[in-house]
Amino acid sequence: GGPAGPPAPGPSPSPPPREDHYWLIRPIGPTGNDWVDYSYPYGSRGDGTLHVHRGVEFVNGDGTPVLATATGRVLYSGDDSAQVFGAHLNYYGQLIILELDRRLDDQPVYVLYGHLSERTVASGDPVEAGQIIGHVGKTGVALGPHLHLEVRVGRNDFRATANPELWLEPYPGKGIVAGVVVGSHGDLVPEVDLEVRRADRPNLAVRARPSYPDHEVQADPYWGENFCFGDLDPGRWILLATRSGYTITTPFTVEAGRTNWLTVPVPWR
Repeated sequence: GGPAGPPAPGPSPSPPPREDHYWLIRPIGPTGNDWVDYSYPYGSRGDGTLHVHRGVEFVNGDGTPVLATATGRVLYSGDDSAQVFGAHLNYYGQLIILELDRRLDDQPVYVLYGHLSERTVASGDPVEAGQIIGHVGKTGVALGPHLHLEVRVGRNDFRATANPELWLEPYPGKGIVAGVVVGSHGDLVPEVDLEVRRADRPNLAVRARPSYPDHEVQADPYWGENFCFGDLDPGRWILLATRSGYTITTPFTVEAGRTNWLTVPVPWR
């Protein structure tokens, strides 16, 4: 026969389905603060000096009850003085890892609770959503009392995290915006300063965070995002993306009870 032709193209990766999976209730009960702390969101460095955050925080006083976010089994209850679960030993201090009964496309899903003062469940225990499993503390590298909550998909690994804000049921009457900051070559642009403002109050920043770094944290397998703002009021908003003093403004609308997708084109790479 004649010369071989070019190889057949391989299958292109399938795009994420972009479906909501609000499997988790809030890990703090009604007597405590169950709002995600916005000063150190997933994928950020906080004030710029901290580790890239692989979870979210719920700031509460020592001893505040911590709840199982879903039905599952305790994979691990103990400390990390001898086994690494995070960046290094003694990172989370007292911690609990749940393996959820539900699986995402046959992949296991894990929820990690860090910096606890006390654990009230043991490895192997079954738990129900809403059950008290421990109490807020400041063990490990915590600078003050709070709960660190992490979601891991596919494997129980510090490098397999997903943004918990896309797993937590939004507050009633609130919605989420998730999306991508896309550069001039179609690539995701990391660590762009992002700010959301209400369209009717464009001079007042409601919340700020950077887009995710290009390593260290992952997008959600169902969303493929590189930023997320949870628990926003429904209505018209604007997102400001700023780099080197130059700002791009993108309008968007939030519908309550769902994740609203936003693509933010920017002229940067």
